Amino acid sequence: MAIVLLFTLFPRPLLETSNPGELEEFLRSHANIFYKILYADTSLVYVGNYLLLFPLTILVSWVFPSWSILKRFFGAILISGFIEISQLLIPGRVSDLVDFLSNSFGAAVGILVYEMWLRRKN
Repeated sequence: MAIVLLFTLFPRPLLETSNPGELEEFLRSHANIFYKILYADTSLVYVGNYLLLFPLTILVSWVFPSWSILKRFFGAILISGFIEISQLLIPGRVSDLVDFLSNSFGAAVGILVYEMWLRRKN
């Protein structure tokens, strides 16, 4: 969870222009791995949003098996909402409804995968 929060709440540098060449030079000379992931290709960001809460929901399902599916799903929605609302206050970050929906979908898939594994196991 700490890694998820680090990647989603890490501020981005504010560049004076949106020139791709300037951004590439900044990343090559100044950026660490977090900035390189934060400025990743758009398709990688979409995949990352789908996978963001997937492992967390599996872990929560395993640790708290008595929690209902809805309770686990709404917990994931609250975490996703917290992340997106927090990004409004972080320099260089953007809150996006599509990110929220992607996170929620990934959480639902994580719960579904756990439930299918549990039924197959029994």
